[in-house]
Amino acid sequence: MTLGAPRPRLRVWQVLLLAFAARVAVGFANDGVLHPDEVMQYLEQAHRLVFGAGMVPWEYEYGLRPWVLPLVLAVPLRLLELVGLDTPAVYQPVLEAVLSAASLAVPYAAYRLARALFGDDAGGLALLFTAFWYELVSYGHRATIDAIVAYVACAALALVFAQPTGTVRLTCGALAGLAFVLRFQMAPALAAIALVAAVRWRSRVWIAALGCVAVVVAGGALDYYTWGMWFSAIVNGVALNGIANLAALFGVQPFWWYGLALVVLSGGLAVAGSLGLALGWRASWPLLVVGGAIVAGFSAIGHKETRFVFMLTPIWLIGLAALTANRGGLLAAAVPGMRRAAPAVAGVLVAGFAVISVLGLVDRLPGERRYLRPNIARSPAREAYRALAVRGDVIAVLDASGASGWYRPPFYDLHRNVPLYWPLSKGYRAVVAEPARYASHVIAPRRAPAPAGFRELERVGRLVIWRRVVDPPFTDEAPGYERRIHALQPVATPPAVRPRW
Repeated sequence: MTLGAPRPRLRVWQVLLLAFAARVAVGFANDGVLHPDEVMQYLEQAHRLVFGAGMVPWEYEYGLRPWVLPLVLAVPLRLLELVGLDTPAVYQPVLEAVLSAASLAVPYAAYRLARALFGDDAGGLALLFTAFWYELVSYGHRATIDAIVAYVACAALALVFAQPTGTVRLTCGALAGLAFVLRFQMAPALAAIALVAAVRWRSRVWIAALGCVAVVVAGGALDYYTWGMWFSAIVNGVALNGIANLAALFGVQPFWWYGLALVVLSGGLAVAGSLGLALGWRASWPLLVVGGAIVAGFSAIGHKETRFVFMLTPIWLIGLAALTANRGGLLAAAVPGMRRAAPAVAGVLVAGFAVISVLGLVDRLPGERRYLRPNIARSPAREAYRALAVRGDVIAVLDASGASGWYRPPFYDLHRNVPLYWPLSKGYRAVVAEPARYASHVIAPRRAPAPAGFRELERVGRLVIWRRVVDPPFTDEAPGYERRIHALQPVATPPAVRPRW
């Protein structure tokens, strides 16, 4: 058995099952949020669609988001509602399990790609690396659109190297089209995948193109149905981000930013993975082309976030697998002077993978916090919302916890169709001034004084849930209150769309 390869009795499906368990375990262990979009833009909107309660961010008034992902997430929510299991204690773990299962597309695709390009030993290592790398595990249970698009795009790329049947080509094209619909900013990477497909399939690539066009047109039709404009997410996204430079409001980074971020977040292993791809360029050129397109496309944009280049992670991990496979055979063949040291180098890299992945998952990797929020964290504010979700006497809630409103999905946790006053909503200051007039429950830090007319109901971490002592016959609604997030709306007049929901 070669260095680092999975044991013969450990089958692919068993590794995938362990990878699923790791992702679900991380999801169950924490309710922290890495990026606001994963909750507010998708989980909250799916909840709003099914249950009628949910905040509306400005992107859903400007027609900047396709409804594809919220609609998919709404399916299990609706099924659970039909059987009476529509509580956060049930539907949140279910959605996390569904998302974790979807994330397994990456390790399986990496296994198939590495095996096709570099052989069985590299395929086994690529499977293990992508199954248990901390970023892939941490994102597994999250509805982060960049990660989900990477799942789809990786599957499409892997199909390019599968048995070239008509069904395979059609499915590959359909997946590429879906990735474009979900996030059109991935167009350079998808164009690179199309180039690889054209080189391999030549004249038969038209079947994949047919599948791609069909899905893209369907995505445009969905935009028309939900926004009243064909390809609304693309048209308005280009207008606001490309022409009006809206993205710059959220920060601008230098062109080399992604290179440094990858080195830091990989503990330097991305350099080794890139070396593996470079040394084996005759086989790995498809990965180099796709990876280069991702880096070039997103580096050209001033605003940068690590999640934008999520798909680079499985690519360099495949390169790491190629470098360490067969006891460092690739390194030994490319650099004859390293022939004796190659097995030791491969062993160090495999051990380094295990150590760095563990450190990254528990947020102990040097420099990691410069680019990522904690991978595993608890949010007392979210726990307080879920505590209120099981109570039948909730009339209105004031969230004075001081926690950032961007990093939690309010009604996805609260699951009560009642007014919710928090810093991102209109009327918040009026409710803070007179909480007993507008709210039946108040969430506040322990150190804060008790609101007048309230009694302590429950303690959740550093927070206290207060209950109004006496409910009046009618509870006023705060002036101007809306379930819309007006903060950071970039222009006074939204694009000419007609939101259906």
